[in-house]
Amino acid sequence: ARSAFEKEADDLRSCEGRWAALEADMRKEAMSTFLQQRRFLEEDVKDMLVASLADAMLSRGEPLRIQEKMNMLKQATEAYRSGVRHLLPEWAAASGAEQAET
Repeated sequence: ARSAFEKEADDLRSCEGRWAALEADMRKEAMSTFLQQRRFLEEDVKDMLVASLADAMLSRGEPLRIQEKMNMLKQATEAYRSGVRHLLPEWAAASGAEQAET
């Protein structure tokens, strides 16, 4: 996008401020979209964990052991983190925003 912008610009020095503002706006919108998608991911992972726990207890016919629950929680946590890494914009991941967001 920047190279196309530079080809169309008459004077790059006068456009630098506009480019920086445009880039900042795009990053803000991308981060807003990421945060909304992350909320959906959280709900999906939570629903999958609840369903997995309920299914396992029903099939067993009694409460699960703590270790079984912990394993399911670990799997859910790994699925969440993997999903966040997939959703996070590349520029945010490179800046370390992933750790701040998870």
